[in-house]
Amino acid sequence: MKITLSKTDRLSKEALQCLCAATIPYSGTATVSNVLTQVTGNLPTCFWADLSYRMSYEVPGANFSGAFQNGYWDGRKKLFNKKLLTLPTGLFTVLRDTCKDHFISLTINDGRIRPALGNSIPLQGLTLRDYQLDASTAALAKQRGMIHIATGGGKTEIIADLISRTNLPTVVFIHKQDIFYQLAERLHQRLGVPIGKIGCGIVYPQNITVVMIQTAFRAYGGDLKKVKDADKDDTVIPKPEIIQQCLERAECVIIDESQD
Repeated sequence: MKITLSKTDRLSKEALQCLCAATIPYSGTATVSNVLTQVTGNLPTCFWADLSYRMSYEVPGANFSGAFQNGYWDGRKKLFNKKLLTLPTGLFTVLRDTCKDHFISLTINDGRIRPALGNSIPLQGLTLRDYQLDASTAALAKQRGMIHIATGGGKTEIIADLISRTNLPTVVFIHKQDIFYQLAERLHQRLGVPIGKIGCGIVYPQNITVVMIQTAFRAYGGDLKKVKDADKDDTVIPKPEIIQQCLERAECVIIDESQD
């Protein structure tokens, strides 16, 4: 690669690093755990900046913040920890693509703990359609990802099948009160086992538990008044550790209605 600059051209050190990245053999290492992935390596500044930006999103209404208006904050929520060089493992594909775009060779140390599956739970009165079975099978193979199913496509049946085939301590998150009871009841009908409920005034954990995200958020000290457009939650939480234990022992986590 040849770079020619005129006297009027002004490029920062970071910009020059990006332009020259294709000719410099950079390499890094990703140490992957179930929750977080840490990146190490003597990598160019522009890579870290780009990775941080890709792992961020605009906060609605940020432009009204004093910190934003005074130039102390760019109005974006960062998911990449620059100090610890860690990112949520669920965003690993963003790391992979960023490395590829910056011509960085990435070595992966996969330290994820893979739970031993239990004996399957027989489904009650349910035969999956071909596309539902395909979705469930693909999810089990990938272990982490998002299932896209059209409205009326039977998402709850797919959830039931996943729980049936794994039979692990499971948490199913939902954020809408009107779906909370319906989801718990449908899972009970399909699986024929007790389904716990945490949310909407109930704290009743079981091996398989439907959880309102708002209640879980509050159990860890969160303030719903600071969350825009969230369904209210009046659940009394005298012992938040009960909810915390239920969530932290889960080996299978499913989020319903995640597109919202």
